[in-house]
Formats: sequence, structure tokens, C-alpha cells
Amino acid sequence: MKEYRGIAASPGIAVGPVFNYVKQDLRSLILRDIAGDTPAEAEALDQAFSRASSDIQALVDLMEERERYEEVEVFSIQLEFLEDPSYGEEIRRLVKEEAYRAAHAVEVVSEQLSAEFSEIEDEYFQGRIADIQDLARRLLACLFNAKDVSLADISEPSVIVADDLTPTDTAHLVPGTSLAIVTRLGSATSHTAILSRGLGIPSVVGLGAFHADDGTRLVVDGSEGLVIADPDKALEAEYQKRGENFRERQAELRALAADPAVTSDGETVEVAANIGNLGDVTQALELSLIHIS
Repeated sequence: MKEYRGIAASPGIAVGPVFNYVKQDLRSLILRDIAGDTPAEAEALDQAFSRASSDIQALVDLMEERERYEEVEVFSIQLEFLEDPSYGEEIRRLVKEEAYRAAHAVEVVSEQLSAEFSEIEDEYFQGRIADIQDLARRLLACLFNAKDVSLADISEPSVIVADDLTPTDTAHLVPGTSLAIVTRLGSATSHTAILSRGLGIPSVVGLGAFHADDGTRLVVDGSEGLVIADPDKALEAEYQKRGENFRERQAELRALAADPAVTSDGETVEVAANIGNLGDVTQALELSLIHIS
């Protein structure tokens, strides 16, 4: 048994076997010399852009169907990047005018734009870095005809362990199968943290050099930022009970959400929802914080 401390990213407690989510290193496949056949590289790039656009639009449709509107916004932004002068058009220019290989052009422009956004002290632009990196990986996968394992393919309820999760990864999260998320990278404001909170999946991020073999039993306490590998039976049972108590308490609070907010001395307090996207509207409506007449 061993304990690890990370960042408490999404509250709740889960216990289950590890599923290590490992993706192919596509950057190792990139050739960075001058393209020998520019028309062929340009054609391959056009096909990659077309395939990526279709795949992303399919994710937009799926996320709309599941009412996960924050991800709808993320993938809609990625579609815009494909045609943006600073991204899509610049990648095409490097291939057609400067004889870059298609994959190398994707790498160069993605790194350059990510670096520019990292220097802007604004949460919106910081959030776009993950979108650019996710889109770049999708384009490389299209160019190399590579296929990653999907989180939708998990066959049993598991704790997902990964370096980090991209928007494309989290789009395939299934709350019933994804018991918890543990990542070596990330912060409390990362895409993984925000999405796991919205889905109610306990998560601990920023764990650093953590490794556990597939099937290893993990306790994940997303409220405390605690991960325990190979707990003994007594400790596992204790955390199972804590998890049940947490879920029961959440259900109780949801049941009280529609009640008037009144203090013990009879003072009425206004309760409002902080809405940043359509997903927040949906949640506020579910909690009876918004009344539409």
C-alpha cells in the first residue's frame, strides 16, 4: 500500500482497478526535412483537414445529443481553428509555399501558436492551448492513419490513469464506466478537472511521477487530492463507505435545491447561478436555480 498526493480536482471518492490510458507517440513519426513532393504533401494535408473536420463535427453532434455544451463549445472552436489564418491557413502556406512536410507544418504552427497563447495572461487564451494541442494530434493521426484506444472501449468500471486527457479523450468518458481520473499533469483549472467536475467523476491531477500496473486497485479521493495504491481490504472497505456517504449527501443536497433559501432567523437569501456556458444553464435549471415564466 502506498499513498500519493496530487491536486484535488473533482470531489468524490471511488475505488477500482487501474486502466492505463497510453497513446501512441505520433511526433516520433514526423519527418522534418524538406518535402520531396510538395503536391503530394498538400493533397495529404487537404485530406487530413477534411477528415478532421468531419470527425470534429461528429463530436459536436454527439456532445449536443448528450447536452454536454461546454465540449460543444470546445470542438466548435477547433473547427474554427482549421480555417483560421493563424492556424489552418498558415499550415497550408508552409506546405505549399515553403515545401514543409504536412506533419512538420502541423507541429511547427501548433507549437508557435501555443507559445503565443501561453504568454497571454487570460484564462480564455490559456484554455485554447489544450484545444490546439488536441487538434494537432487529430491532424497527425489523420496524416499517419493512426488510431488510438478510446476511453469508450473500457470494458469494466475502472480508474483512468493518464499523463493528461484532451478534449477528444474526455468526450468519450462514460460516468458509469469511468470511476475516477488520475493524471500526472494538469491543474485545478485544466480541461480534465473542469470536465470531471461537470460529470461528477472524482479526479486527482498533477500527481507527477505516478505509475500503477493495469488492474491495480486504487482509492481516489478527489476531495483531498489523495490516491492510495493497493489498499488493504479494511481500508478499501472504509473508502467504499465514504464514497457511498458522499454520494448520499450529494443526493440529499440536490433534493433540497428547490427549497427556499431562508436562514434560521427567517431571513430570505437570494441564490444565483454563475453561468458561463449552456452547460451551466442546464445544471442551474436542474437545480431549480432558474425559474422561467
